[in-house]
Amino acid sequence: MIDPDECLDIPTQLPGVVTVTATGAKGLKSSFSNYGRGVIDIAAPGGDSTAYQTPAPPATSGLILGTLPGGSWGYMAGTSMASPHVAGVAALIKSTHPHASPALVKALLYAEADATACTDPYDINGDGKVDAVCEGPRNRNGFYGWGTADALDAVTR
Repeated sequence: MIDPDECLDIPTQLPGVVTVTATGAKGLKSSFSNYGRGVIDIAAPGGDSTAYQTPAPPATSGLILGTLPGGSWGYMAGTSMASPHVAGVAALIKSTHPHASPALVKALLYAEADATACTDPYDINGDGKVDAVCEGPRNRNGFYGWGTADALDAVTR
């Protein structure tokens, strides 16, 4: 049972939880994503339409193309776009290690992530003011956690 007086960050501190942050077209933390050491476990593409993340042509936006109700498609952004990427990589790990426990799948997910260094300065609107500070080493920091989920490495290493 979780003691509400001792718990500082839900759902991060719950057992078995994998917290996911979103990255934009340039692979940088999305403007809307949470951050903090011990808060983020892993990163994945989630889109970001801010000028800070404007993709190179021929792309027209920094959003993720996904399915919509009724069988249509649309562009979206959010950690709700990033989390399915991570769930997919976890499923690939499970398919190549069918007897792996949930703890081992989680450990492999983190071990095969591409370490992603902190972004400094993080000024998403270009006003010269730092909007967030990333702390920690390349392989475990407050913006990207263990790194960016890597589907290929997860099934080939």
